[in-house]
Amino acid sequence: MGSAFFNGINDFAAPFEPRTNRFGCLYSWSNGVTPNNSNGWVNLPEGVVNNTRMGVSSGFALTNPANYDMGVDNWIFNTSIGWYPGYLKWGNPNYFRPGIFAQNNPLAKDDGKNFDTSSSAGSSGANYYSDADGVVRRAAGAWVQPGAGAKPAPAATTVGLPTATACISYGNSTACAGQALTQNGPQHTSRPMILNRPFRSVAELGYAFSGTPFKQIDFFTPESGFAGLLDAFCLNDTDDANSLVAGKVNLNTRQAPVLQAILAGAYKDEWNAGGSTLSGGDTTSLAYKIASALVARTQSAAAGKGPLRNVSELVGCWVQGMTPDGSATTTSPPFGPASYDGFSADLSSILTAGSTDANIQRFRETSIRALANSGQTRVWNLLIDIVAQTGRFQQSATGLDQFLVEGEQRYWVHVAIDRFTGQVIDKQIEVVKE
Repeated sequence: MGSAFFNGINDFAAPFEPRTNRFGCLYSWSNGVTPNNSNGWVNLPEGVVNNTRMGVSSGFALTNPANYDMGVDNWIFNTSIGWYPGYLKWGNPNYFRPGIFAQNNPLAKDDGKNFDTSSSAGSSGANYYSDADGVVRRAAGAWVQPGAGAKPAPAATTVGLPTATACISYGNSTACAGQALTQNGPQHTSRPMILNRPFRSVAELGYAFSGTPFKQIDFFTPESGFAGLLDAFCLNDTDDANSLVAGKVNLNTRQAPVLQAILAGAYKDEWNAGGSTLSGGDTTSLAYKIASALVARTQSAAAGKGPLRNVSELVGCWVQGMTPDGSATTTSPPFGPASYDGFSADLSSILTAGSTDANIQRFRETSIRALANSGQTRVWNLLIDIVAQTGRFQQSATGLDQFLVEGEQRYWVHVAIDRFTGQVIDKQIEVVKE
């Protein structure tokens, strides 16, 4: 994963993203701009790939010829393998910025500048790629809204952008004077973290790196390709052949207070687990609003909504193939947010736009972690309240209302039933003493 230098100090090949070499070593052209180190791509004090903004001049760029110095027309970013816009002809290079791929959103466009202070403004096209199944899925910066306007503008916030630096400095050693570039800097929460403890919820798999640059295992966008893991894995074994568990809350319940009780107090930030929790307790709390939103989704008759068929649909499911502009897909790849829908997308109407809760993956997955760990969609959990009476009828009795009660006992019967097969998977009888 080391750099391979070519035409001097500013031309080099390096891994697309420090944690993986999956996309290969890419040729870089920093155009004389060398932020914080001689290579021009790693911000040494902050330990991140240099990029301050989505869609607008990241301070350096990656070009797409695999054999630049050999003059060979061998382009690795091309549409045949899912890259967009892609180029196949020498002499028409396209600049690819890691910051844009950390969002991987066709709506986040490039301003065409090959370095931050450039006066040129070329193509404002988007740089993005599709997965092997042809779907364009967003990355770690999925919920950061791209800048608007005829020419791409910076995003309104860097919260949620894993490659944004806490201090912006391109070739200016004094620009960051007096700023502490440490793990406690203003951007540290937007970057990936290592859990370093056993899982407490299957949805904590969202802390794991997926192997694709700038992507963790994703439970926070409806188009996620990992949602099925919530149904495939568990934290505790069960003897049931279908892995059914009695006693877990049915996520399709109409009782918002039940879901609210699960959500209230759920931790948001592993680095501040006790001091950063989901508010609950009354009808104005965030827990109640999220619980009500889930009830509204499962009771809705709209396309893509309705009762959850499995836990993974908390994250999302396929609805129809659509492009970013809302048209049915033809030659363009399906765009995740337009083609999928799920409860993870409903959170945008509840969480404060641009906040850590809305933009940063581990914060946004707070409710998914809590609900996936305590909920299910296949088992009915029923409470049957039985009052058993003993007594007798007189010989002259002519109706049931003439039954003479001599003794009475109350029972609560708890029954868990597989709603697919009708099989009783568990039952408990509790004697109620009044």
